[in-house]
Amino acid sequence: MIGRPERGGLFLEETMKKALPICALISLILAGCASVPKVSNPSGVDVSLRALSEVQVEQRFGSIDGYDPYITPSTIVNANPDQYIVVELTIAAAKEARISVFSLVAKDADGRKFAHFFQWDDFAAYLDGWKEDAHAGQMLTAKAARDYLRNTDFDMKPGRRSYMAVLIGKKPLPKDFTIEVMYGVDDATSSITIKGKI
Repeated sequence: MIGRPERGGLFLEETMKKALPICALISLILAGCASVPKVSNPSGVDVSLRALSEVQVEQRFGSIDGYDPYITPSTIVNANPDQYIVVELTIAAAKEARISVFSLVAKDADGRKFAHFFQWDDFAAYLDGWKEDAHAGQMLTAKAARDYLRNTDFDMKPGRRSYMAVLIGKKPLPKDFTIEVMYGVDDATSSITIKGKI
């Protein structure tokens, strides 16, 4: 025969029932706070730009299948006269904002532009032009699509997101150069200039 629960057990059970909804609410609040990054810019959005060397690209995107969309493609028969400059654009937003990337260029020491940003459609077509077969082209495009800056005008929700972008110039690239991005957050326009890497 099953005995009746002790009074202390009933009290504990009732307390737990009341506490569970409160705990769930606290967890939701904490999760919401964790997803909104701290930003230093008064606009509520921080934007940073970082150049990646070829070694850094290989370490980050290289894989055993040999398909790396961020390494300048070439074939044994057809050498590529172009060279990639790979950058990472990171956006941290504490609020919803409209982000626009107006330009992304590389300039030599004299201020001359020598490499230009390939927007997604152009970059995908470029990759497709260097494919050895249909499967290779699909693999390269699929990998690039995961991280590439596919839109230059978009709504950013609170959070942090990094985008890859490729500028393409003709070999040999200058040893000393800078990369400049001009962007907008809502109605405000800003720019960032960094030292380039190959």
